[in-house]
Amino acid sequence: MFTHAQLGLHGRAKGAADEAKSIAAQTDDAEGMAGATYMAALAGWFAGGTISAALRDLEDALERSRALDHRPGIAHALVAITSFVVMSRDVTRGARLNREASALAREVGNVSAVSYLAFYQGWNEANRRNFDLAEELLDEAFVLHRAIRNPHHQDINRRQRGLLSGARGDYASAYAYHEGRIPLCRRLAQSVNLAQTYTWTGMWARMLGRHADADAHYADATALYTELRADRGRLPIDLARADLCLAQEDAAGATGHLMSAYAALGNAEPHHTGSGLLCVARLSRLNGSPQLACRLLTYVDERRRSAGTELDPLWHLVRVHEDLADELRRQLRKDVTVEEYSAATEAGPRMSPDEAMALARGQLNL
Repeated sequence: MFTHAQLGLHGRAKGAADEAKSIAAQTDDAEGMAGATYMAALAGWFAGGTISAALRDLEDALERSRALDHRPGIAHALVAITSFVVMSRDVTRGARLNREASALAREVGNVSAVSYLAFYQGWNEANRRNFDLAEELLDEAFVLHRAIRNPHHQDINRRQRGLLSGARGDYASAYAYHEGRIPLCRRLAQSVNLAQTYTWTGMWARMLGRHADADAHYADATALYTELRADRGRLPIDLARADLCLAQEDAAGATGHLMSAYAALGNAEPHHTGSGLLCVARLSRLNGSPQLACRLLTYVDERRRSAGTELDPLWHLVRVHEDLADELRRQLRKDVTVEEYSAATEAGPRMSPDEAMALARGQLNL
């Protein structure tokens, strides 16, 4: 399990973890079952699973470790659960879990876990938009990372500093942080992290108006995800490439990338669904459908507020989105009646995800 996971072969790691669970069940190995369930949850996530599925399996592993009073197992499960809760932007639960996990990690002497949790605490505050406090916490986490001399932790810290810079609109710093990760990811043989880094450097380059650089980074990410057979990673790349085509007013190219992404959008995380619909809204404007674009933009606004996804790079398209929304409102006021404009702008928040995707389906003629 561990070797496959380190090599980025997460499907094989999931298979090995499931086999270990089966053996543990046959031999009544309660501790082995808890550990295998924990590994299956992480491998399943990296192999393309959802946050909710990972949390369900991790909470199962936690309960098994609690029943055994296996303190290291409880600590590991709590750390992983904290990371996924923070990732899902449940900031209240994230803060509570972080306190519990930190206390236990210190009790069992797991300095690495304490270091990770310091990072997650900073991430959680960034999700709360407490950017100054988040930066202070990341500084504290960096001291811990440096003390244990773990390059994996240094990479995580650099990644989050890049995202924090992007959330503040400092795209040059965000690009520099993530570009600096590329040689580190190569040295650590972290293929999945390297592919994600190419995606983020592409996004920051796009926000800086460096479209050729963005295209090159996206191409590197696509090639690496293809090599790894990591289909989930292709979704944000397709969305990012669609956005880049739209920035260059290439409606045909954007449609092609969106069609590639569409099949996965319905089951995607909220930020991916919102980013996809944002691209469709911008495509609608190019294709002369301002009413549809405005409905989708209003839906995306509601989705963004409920998901709290400011730290995801794709959501930085919202800055472009806001300019587009102003343009559409001016266009709609001029081209349609007051009643039509009101209906278009007020319909968004009342749409369900299925209704929003149906509008996207019709726009793309899929």
